[in-house]
Formats: sequence, C-alpha cells, structure tokens
Amino acid sequence: MRKACLEGFERVITLLGQQDMLAALEGYGAEPAEYDAFIEKFCPFLVKYFPDQMGLYIQALIAYFRSSWPVIRGNAAICVGNLVRNVPQQGRRRLDLTDVCAALMGLLNEPTALVRSKGAKALSFLHDV
Repeated sequence: MRKACLEGFERVITLLGQQDMLAALEGYGAEPAEYDAFIEKFCPFLVKYFPDQMGLYIQALIAYFRSSWPVIRGNAAICVGNLVRNVPQQGRRRLDLTDVCAALMGLLNEPTALVRSKGAKALSFLHDV
C-alpha cells in the first residue's frame, strides 16, 4: 500500500511538471523510517509552489491529530512542523500559529510515546515562530 501511494505521488508530481520535486523523491522508499527525512526535504517545495494553500494544508493535517492510528498522528505532526518552519516570516502572518502550537502541544499528552516524541520534534521546528 505504501509503495502504491509513493508511485501515485510520483505520477502527480510528474503531471505538475515540477522536476525539482520529483528529484526530491529519488532515494526514498516507502519505508516508515524514511518518512521524517522525506517530509523535511519535500515540505520546502510545497511552500514554494503552493504558498497560498499552507493554511488549508496545515488545518487538514491538524485534523489527522484525531486519527485512531498513532503513526498517522505522529506523521501529521512532523508534516505540520516542517511546513510552518518553511513558510517565510511574512507568510506566517496568514497562519493561525496559536492553534498550530496548541494542537502540537496537545500531542505531548498522548499516551503513545511515538506521538509524544513526534509532537515534541515538530514543536522544536518552531523555535523561531
């Protein structure tokens, strides 16, 4: 399933015609251990090519904090942290950073260590917010 998602993602990027985004996918497989590094490399492209969509992306990801699967909650936190840290300072004014920080801090109370650690890691990305 993860491999199929990655292949679909590659096809969408090819249709968008963004070769630098496609190059960022090279070297990454569909293994869960690679997710954090992949997101760290890929989020700057999302911010660059879709800056007006950041608020929507972040709110959609925060909705995943309520998933019943801990890995989904943790991965959503990593993605939110990486998106926010890559948004330029002037673009952050359009984001509800109070809600973002509150949602991430809420993950620190999770019973699952994976979610707590990824929530803390995501918060560490926001040191200059």
